[in-house]
Order: sequence, then C-alpha cells, then structure tokens
Amino acid sequence: MEAQTVRAALKALIKQEHITLRQIESRLSQQEPSLSNKHYLQLLSRASLHSSNIEKYKRHLSRYSRRRIVHEAIVQAGSTVKLVSTKIGATIWVDAANYAELMGKQIGDIVMMHNSPFKVAGIY
Repeated sequence: MEAQTVRAALKALIKQEHITLRQIESRLSQQEPSLSNKHYLQLLSRASLHSSNIEKYKRHLSRYSRRRIVHEAIVQAGSTVKLVSTKIGATIWVDAANYAELMGKQIGDIVMMHNSPFKVAGIY
C-alpha cells in the first residue's frame, strides 16, 4: 500500500472520529452532569475513546508524512539508486541488484564503489 493511500485513509478516519465526537458532545451538553447519571458517564467514556482514537490516528499520520518516508527509504534489490560522487560531483544511476554494497543503505549514506566514495542521493 502506498503512503498516499494510507494518508488518505487515516485522514478519512480522523474526519469520521471528529464527526462522531461532535455528536457525542452535543448529546453530552443536553445531559445533567452527575456521577449518578449513568447515560452521562457512558457518553463521557465514548467521547474519551473517540478523542484517544483521533490522537492515535494523528500519530500514525505523522509517521506516514511524505518527507519522512522518502528519507527513510532503504535500498532494496529492485531499486534504482542515484549516486553522487563526493570528489567530483558526478551523478550516476545504478541498479541495486548489481551492487551488493548498496543493500540496506538509506539516503545520505556514503558507499565505496570502484575505490571512490559516493553518496546515496535518491532511491527509486
């Protein structure tokens, strides 16, 4: 599943939880606040549940931010990697399947290839 679809699903869940929370809060305002009022306490617990769900979904949403996913990308066997030479600044594109030393690297890591240091600039 792509990050974009996960983000869309999480945003839809957050929106639905907000709608449900507003409905519960409107019913709460009609109730008499009392510890002996059973319906009031049930509405309070439901509101608490939905607000904690909203916070949980927001944490997951921040984990799936576009920048974070791109930065945390790891070179896999099917990846095409953009390498930039640290000495002369030349850019080359290589298939990760051809170079075992690229496996598991992230953007910004330095790798030695052909006795020259290269910085991983992109993973595609």
